[in-house]
Amino acid sequence: MKYIRQQNIMDCGPSCIAMVTSHYGKTLSLDYLRSESQLTREGISLLSIEHTCSKIGFKTACGQFTVDYLIQNFKLPVILHWNSNHFVVLKEIIKKKGENIFVVYDPSYGKIKLKQKNFELAWISEDNSGFGMFLEPTEDFYSIENHLEKKLKLTKLLGYIKPHKKQFFILIILMLLGNAISLTFPFLTKSLIDNGVGNKDLGYITYVLIAQLTLYISMTIFDVFRNRYLLFIGSKIGITVVIEFLSKLFTLPISFFESRMHGDLHQRISDNDRIQQFLTNQSITTAFSIVTLVVYLCILPYFGFSILLAYLSLTSLALIWSYYWLQKQKKIDYLIFQIGSKNYASLAEILTGMSEMKLNSLEEYKQNNWKKVQEEFVRIRLRKMKLGQIQSFGYEFLNQVKNILVVFFAANLVTTGDLTLGSLLSVSYIVGQMNAPISDIIEFSRSLQEAKLSYSRLSEIQDYDSEDNDSQIDIAEAKRIEKGIQFDNVSFKYDGIESPVVLKNLNFTIPHGKTTAIVGTSGSGKTTLIKLLLKYYKVSEGEIRINDVGINNLTAKSVRANCGVVMQDGFIFSETLFRNVVMGSTENKERFNQSIEIANLTDFVNDLPLGENTKLGISGVGISGGQKQRLLIARAVYKNADFFYLDEATSSLDSENERIIYDNLNKYFENKTVVIVAHRLSTVKNADQIIVLEKGEIVEIGSHQSLVSQRGAYYSLVENQLELGV
Repeated sequence: MKYIRQQNIMDCGPSCIAMVTSHYGKTLSLDYLRSESQLTREGISLLSIEHTCSKIGFKTACGQFTVDYLIQNFKLPVILHWNSNHFVVLKEIIKKKGENIFVVYDPSYGKIKLKQKNFELAWISEDNSGFGMFLEPTEDFYSIENHLEKKLKLTKLLGYIKPHKKQFFILIILMLLGNAISLTFPFLTKSLIDNGVGNKDLGYITYVLIAQLTLYISMTIFDVFRNRYLLFIGSKIGITVVIEFLSKLFTLPISFFESRMHGDLHQRISDNDRIQQFLTNQSITTAFSIVTLVVYLCILPYFGFSILLAYLSLTSLALIWSYYWLQKQKKIDYLIFQIGSKNYASLAEILTGMSEMKLNSLEEYKQNNWKKVQEEFVRIRLRKMKLGQIQSFGYEFLNQVKNILVVFFAANLVTTGDLTLGSLLSVSYIVGQMNAPISDIIEFSRSLQEAKLSYSRLSEIQDYDSEDNDSQIDIAEAKRIEKGIQFDNVSFKYDGIESPVVLKNLNFTIPHGKTTAIVGTSGSGKTTLIKLLLKYYKVSEGEIRINDVGINNLTAKSVRANCGVVMQDGFIFSETLFRNVVMGSTENKERFNQSIEIANLTDFVNDLPLGENTKLGISGVGISGGQKQRLLIARAVYKNADFFYLDEATSSLDSENERIIYDNLNKYFENKTVVIVAHRLSTVKNADQIIVLEKGEIVEIGSHQSLVSQRGAYYSLVENQLELGV
């Protein structure tokens, strides 16, 4: 069975499935298994794993059983629920000195062997038993196609370098010149000792030393320009890689971000730095180090084959030693990535939730949690440092032994008269110069290992389907027929096997140019309905049509561009107030002033130190919840879109501000299709149509007066808010 390491915090389930499939001769990539598993931000459950395994052709048996039952009925491999928050694969149980040894493949750690006592501590949850799943492949499993992981391709890497081929060519010339100069030094040294010192010719010695100084200065100049070109190419490639990554992120559906931890995405941006380093410093330097090494290896036989053999044998041992310990460090790199993601998420939560922490005396608890993450981080880094020290010590020891042996063989040849003293010093110089290329090759191996890991994580993003495609049309083409918005048998549930149905069999029409209000108790699906209209998610069943065109046939970008939206969790950017209102639209001062006036923000803007040019957000002036909502309303109004969606848009406003803004909006809403979600029924009374949702289903539709007269669900909501007389 092939060990497969998880690539992020929630990947343990798909990684376990991938390991089991490899045991039965199939290769299924983590990307493929993630999509089949309907992975969410909360991770995956045993039920979801069972569902996924059934889809790919396994016969499964989930349950809670004891260790004795596991030993007696064991048919490897088995997926186990581990430490109540993780999944592992139990590969085999070995009998050793009369004791059971459990071989566990942990996707976050590696292959581990546990005695029965330690195994029970991690697996048993209650009643001396634990949860797990037995799997048996069926014929359907063997009929599915393999889905291979993306490999780091040379053509992909060369694609980053191609735009800078002129600078890259100059860089190669500079490196070749530098290497050519360095190759002359051993021969100059030999000539200096044998012809200058040996013949006691001070003039010859002076000429050789001046030549060495001149060549050294030339090589230094070449190195200065080489480093400048390396920095230029590396910076440009780094920008290209990050822009490519961000460009892809902007094309992904919003559901993608809601199923990922922010720290995990942040860590992936850091992966770009690894790839940049690999493409510039490591790859180019190593290529020329190999050339230098080969040339020096061709020179060594000139001084004696025994010297070459001694060098090659001990260098090979040093490389084998380094490679072995680098493989040991590989799993530590995965752990550092995962802890780094957890560390970022923990710190970001502390910084953004500081006021709530202080209000609820949560500082000590959060500090202790962060401290635990740091301690875990330090512990893993210490493990990596320990492995690095072992690798470094062994390599340096073998390196020194190699140097001593080579000098010994060369000195022996001098004593027998087969080599001159100048040749001995040349050999010593060559061996010293070859140490750096060997170190570069080892460092390249480590960098390649990290680059492969980074590339596989970035590929997960690059291979994700964009939310828009060429088969979809712009919403502008759907404006010709003004039929409003139709919901036909629409049902929706979030990703995840155990997720409940949020909206059930919705059938209604939002008339064109009219105002429709959506009301209901908390959790009835009002906000989810707005998100479906904005193409945050795809409906699970049924269809939404805008002006008689299926919403799935419209590009998400054009749908959102034609909607003025105020959501509950709207965001204020670290930009000027003017930019926060205008956003990506064309700048129009008259329209800006109109938007500010409708949102009743004129006095607020005039009171700011720099007016509309005052910077807001994290790095600017702080604003209250009510001011934020009014700013979001101004932003939505400025778009002057055909559709207008308000989700609890005035919940933080006082009644006077709310009345003024809605009076202004009612004039603005003429000939616009408006959907209002609100708990305050005073804001929806004048809507042309009111839809009452309860547990995701429509229970009533009508006007305010007609629904009140029915004395049903809407009447109860109104009665609870004492709004009957208004």
